[in-house]
Amino acid sequence: MLFKYGVILSIINLLLSCGNTQLTPMESAFFVNDTSIVEGCEKSETKQLEIACHRLVPLTGRLVIANRIYERGREPSFTKVTISLPDKIENGDIFNFSSPDTRLFYSAASSFLPGKSGCFGFAKSGTLIIRQITAETIIVDLSVVVETASPLGWKGICGNISLKKQFTVHHRNYEELSPWDGVKKEDTEVMQERVAW
Repeated sequence: MLFKYGVILSIINLLLSCGNTQLTPMESAFFVNDTSIVEGCEKSETKQLEIACHRLVPLTGRLVIANRIYERGREPSFTKVTISLPDKIENGDIFNFSSPDTRLFYSAASSFLPGKSGCFGFAKSGTLIIRQITAETIIVDLSVVVETASPLGWKGICGNISLKKQFTVHHRNYEELSPWDGVKKEDTEVMQERVAW
C-alpha cells in the first residue's frame, strides 16, 4: 500500500513540477476546541514517530492550535506544529512550554520516507502569547525552542530548533478534520498523514 501511494504521489508531483521549479508550499493554520494530542504518542513505532503526536482526539477543556505545511515537488516534505493548551484563553494570555499543561510537538520530514528522515520533538522552553481572539480566529505569537531527535536515533542530524512566528489560526470543527490535519481513522494509511491531498 505504501508503494502504491509513493507511485501515485511521484506522478502527481512530477506533473506539478513540469515547467515550474518554484512550487508554493501548501499551508494551513487552525484551532479546534475540546481537542488534544493523543496520550502516549511518544511510544509509537519508528515509522510513525514524526506524525504520532500530531494526532488529535476529543477532550473536553483542551484546545489545539495547529500549523501544517506541505512542500510539493520532486522530493515532497512536510512540517507540522501541534500545540495543546487549556481551553479557557483570553487576549494577552501567555502560556509557558516549561509547564506540563502546555505542549508543543514539532516535526519536519520527507513525505515518502516514514520513520527514515527528518527530526521531531517537543518544545522544552518558550512561550505562546494570545494577541487577539474572535469566534473564528486567534492571532498568536510563538517563540519556542524544540529539542529534536532523529526517528532512527542518528546523532548529529537533529538538535535544538528555534521557532519564532506570528500567525492567525482559523476555527475548525473536529468532525471536518482529515488525516493530514491530525484525525486518524480506522482505514487511514501513514501516507495520508504525511501528504496534503
